[in-house]
Order: sequence, then C-alpha cells, then structure tokens
Amino acid sequence: GEVEWPPSPWRILRALVAAYYLRGETDLATLRGLCDKLATAPQFILPPTSAAHTRHYMPDDKSGKTGLVLDAFVVFRDHHTRA
Repeated sequence: GEVEWPPSPWRILRALVAAYYLRGETDLATLRGLCDKLATAPQFILPPTSAAHTRHYMPDDKSGKTGLVLDAFVVFRDHHTRA
C-alpha cells in the first residue's frame, strides 16, 4: 500500500463536498462559492516525512481464514528528529 501524500486537491475537495452534504446543508450557492475558491491548485509546505506500513493478519468472519493486511501511513518528523 502507498499513501497519497500530499493528498491530491481533488481528494480534498471531494471530502469537503461530502462533508457538506453529510451535514444536511442545502445551499448550493455557498457550496459552489467554496469550490470556486478552492479550484486553483494549492501550494504545500510540508514537513519531512517517511513512508511506513504495518503488516498484520485479520480474520474473515465468513470463511474463518485470515488475510494479510498492509496498513500504509506517513510518519511526520519534527525538527528535533534526526533521520
């Protein structure tokens, strides 16, 4: 598994739209205004990171077997960490 870092602008915008609808909001003009303001690609200033993952076996309730699961994540290093 790989982590998308930084997250793509499309993923961020899609999450904001989904949250808007989950809250039960209905003012589409406000939503459109928000999307318009966020339509240009952002510039990121990111801290140093490392990609990592864990491997573990999860049981499958239906078959009784276990399956290997990779859980990918990003580790943020602060300015005090040497790597």
